[in-house]
Amino acid sequence: MNMLPLRSLALSFRSMSIASQQEKLATSFVVPKKPATAFNIFVSEKMKAGGKISEQIKIISKEWKSLSGFEKGKYVAKAESSKEKYKVAMMSLTDQQIQEIEQVTVGKRRAKKERKSIKLLEEELKKLQHDKPKSMSAYTYFVKDRFPANAAKATTEIAALGKAWTLLSSYNKEPFEKMARQNKLDRENWEKLVAKDGRLEKIEELKRAIALGGMDALKKNEEREELMAQMKSLKSELAKLKEDKPKVASNGYAYFVKEKIGGTSFSGKTDMKELAKQWNAMSASAKAPYAQRVAQMKLKVKEWEEAAAEAGKLGQINGINEKLKRLQAKMDKLEV
Repeated sequence: MNMLPLRSLALSFRSMSIASQQEKLATSFVVPKKPATAFNIFVSEKMKAGGKISEQIKIISKEWKSLSGFEKGKYVAKAESSKEKYKVAMMSLTDQQIQEIEQVTVGKRRAKKERKSIKLLEEELKKLQHDKPKSMSAYTYFVKDRFPANAAKATTEIAALGKAWTLLSSYNKEPFEKMARQNKLDRENWEKLVAKDGRLEKIEELKRAIALGGMDALKKNEEREELMAQMKSLKSELAKLKEDKPKVASNGYAYFVKEKIGGTSFSGKTDMKELAKQWNAMSASAKAPYAQRVAQMKLKVKEWEEAAAEAGKLGQINGINEKLKRLQAKMDKLEV
């Protein structure tokens, strides 16, 4: 018998009791429980508390195979009934609730894939670091010396050792300090070894991948960093092309504020409220010079754009803006 499906089945039964709870927590409503198969119903009836799940399922599977079609009939009927109840429950949900279930399901699948990916990466990392010396302090060597490897370390005994260590003289601590120094040297030598044999680069890559949530996440992060670097370069190029472009405010009030706070101390929100009051109290004729300044600056911008178009600069600017849009679209796709 293939043991892999049995193991998967064992794991599924182990998680069945918490699966519905997780779905309830992940959504704003109670998610209808998915219908069990005839075999799953049979297993749930035969399972005994306290026994090893995988061993029980192996025995129950053999028992299921030995049943006649008639004997299996009642479990098939129960499964069909469960399926119909599930269909009715699902039909009672709104489109928004169904969409929410789909989002939860996709999220769970993604999380499961991520956990599997991380586990594989951790196993690979463990193999690459199989000969890495464990970090040991002088105190750790002291505790190890006082306790056999298989001894149970009670909290009170560890606390007593901590006190004994603090009372230990420098002379008596020296053997443990020496071992700690050797341990540090061994770890440094190991770092040099993996750098030389090519393992270090792969180890660092695996650590980054694990920290980010898997190799796919690492690749996405690298793509994101590459896109950000390209966008930063283009924005810098764009700023240079537009460095002599006149800056125009959106309205006269902006020039009024700039005039009032220029060269004076500014206390922020309070002063802005006062300036707004002053502006609102001003007549149209008093505001006119600021509106004229906006019009003048817009005219200067238009003249700059015409000159830039003639020099071919405007085409470069538009081209860079298009590139930035395409890069941003790629960034948005990575976030999905």
